[in-house]
Amino acid sequence: MNESVFEIVEKSCETLKLDFSSAEFAALAEENALSEDEPPAAEGSEDLR
Repeated sequence: MNESVFEIVEKSCETLKLDFSSAEFAALAEENALSEDEPPAAEGSEDLR
C-alpha cells in the first residue's frame, strides 16, 4: 500500500517529535501553489521510510 505524502509527513513528524502536522503541510502547499508533482518530491528516498 502506498502512503500519501500527507501520511508520510504525519508519521515523520511524530517520529521526530516535530510540532508540524499534515494539515499544516497541506496549508503550506496551498499557500505556495505547489503542483501535484511537487509534494511527492518532499517524500524523499524510499530508504528513509
